Amino acid sequence: MLQMTDEQRYSAVLKELGEVLTNKNLTIRCQAWQIDELKAKLEAAEKERDAAVAELNELIMKGGAA
Repeated sequence: MLQMTDEQRYSAVLKELGEVLTNKNLTIRCQAWQIDELKAKLEAAEKERDAAVAELNELIMKGGAA
């Protein structure tokens, strides 16, 4: 059985750690992109809601004045 030196074990651990960090970073970037997309959708929905409320208020005012 081959024994790894301390330096080889250290290098192997660093390599594995690098892979884990790379994967975590990719996950974080994907989630940040998803959050940005959801924020944009929320902003659009809020604008649509505000426009609908304004239109409803206008209709109510016209109906109340008639």
